[in-house]
Amino acid sequence: MVAWKMTLKTPEFPNGRDVIVIANDITFKIGSFGPTEDLLYQVYTSRARENLQDLGQIARTPLKS
Repeated sequence: MVAWKMTLKTPEFPNGRDVIVIANDITFKIGSFGPTEDLLYQVYTSRARENLQDLGQIARTPLKS
């Protein structure tokens, strides 16, 4: 699991808009959360709520062959 804080500049927000993105790879240990992942998720989702930032979540799922 990883988290990024990014500033996205768009025509609507030329000075930038902060967003937090959290990604998890379900192909590693079936995507399970351990204590470290749980803490990271809690810290960054709390930070996004406190600062009224947008939050995006990405999960990688296995492809079927």
